[in-house]
Amino acid sequence: MKKWIQYIILGSCLSSCISDPNAIKKFADPENIYIEISEDIRLLHKEKGFTSAIITAPILNRYTKNENKITFPKGLQIELYQNDLMTAIIQAGYGERDESTKIMKASEGVVIINYKQEKMESEGLIWNESLSKINIEGKVKVTTPTDIIQGYGLESDDKFNNYTMSKITGIIKVVGDNIPGN
Repeated sequence: MKKWIQYIILGSCLSSCISDPNAIKKFADPENIYIEISEDIRLLHKEKGFTSAIITAPILNRYTKNENKITFPKGLQIELYQNDLMTAIIQAGYGERDESTKIMKASEGVVIINYKQEKMESEGLIWNESLSKINIEGKVKVTTPTDIIQGYGLESDDKFNNYTMSKITGIIKVVGDNIPGN
């Protein structure tokens, strides 16, 4: 009796399947699918037992066909840590990471805030994770507790601790005899 019930359940499951070849082709075509779509993600990255980064995003798309990349089409936030202490936060409206080269491109209102409360704003950046370097080729604005600096182009470590800018304009507070050029 138990076997008959199993056969009936199996038969009803098999008979309810529809074999639409066009639907199957659409699902099976690697050009039309992402390998992975994740929502409300929180990725924790550790190195040598310490948290080095926490990535949060509303959506993550992982591609593996012809390119090994992930995208964050609705934005992301990356918290960077050193010895479990937060050193910087990167926020962007869009992000794309090449898993092979470990290069991350962020765009659409990029903001970096470091542990010294210095804030960098731009429309895009390129982060080479292997070299721990951030490059910005366009307009950039850096706000510190005492200064507002604008420029075109920036190179920084990925903690936004040491940076250089090109074509600088801005308001810089000078204390005492620390006047540049003297």
